[in-house]
Amino acid sequence: MELLQQADTRLFWLLNIAWSHPVADGFMIFASSLALPAITVCSAALFIVVRRGRDGAVILLLALLAAAIAGGLISGIYDPLFERTGSGAAPWERRLLVDRTRLPFPAHVLASNAAAFGAIAWIFFGRGPAVEKVFTGIVAASACLTAYAMVYVGVCYPGDVAAGAAIGVSCAFGVYTVFAWLLKNRIHARPSEV
Repeated sequence: MELLQQADTRLFWLLNIAWSHPVADGFMIFASSLALPAITVCSAALFIVVRRGRDGAVILLLALLAAAIAGGLISGIYDPLFERTGSGAAPWERRLLVDRTRLPFPAHVLASNAAAFGAIAWIFFGRGPAVEKVFTGIVAASACLTAYAMVYVGVCYPGDVAAGAAIGVSCAFGVYTVFAWLLKNRIHARPSEV
């Protein structure tokens, strides 16, 4: 475990200090705030409803359910198991570009929710026409940018962000699998099969 924490701290140092540039600071602050995820989620919701109509509402509900489950798992299980204070680096070893206390909820929850929306978008749109593939790429890129920005501005370890993203994607696939099973075996089942 100690080796993983050392690797995580080293990667944090690389992303937060070594590979930083003052020109990118303003954009990364924007990307780590609620603004970029909110724009992405609202744009995705509009796109899904326009492209899929009434079925789009079901997709949005599944995405929201996956995001809620992922946020609950991170806040209720992950955070207590891996209790860390701040980004873990000493104040002189990091560039903190935003005030952690002003974030509405933990940064890795943001990454988890972005991953959940990205996974739902990939599940429903990844194999469709070109415009849906472009949409899926934009949502996934936004999720990755938000996750990277959390480390860049100094509020999260890369391991926490990666764990949040993995939990988000897992929840999205889990919600989709349960929904598909219910749809196939309960809702669309023939009366003799129920």
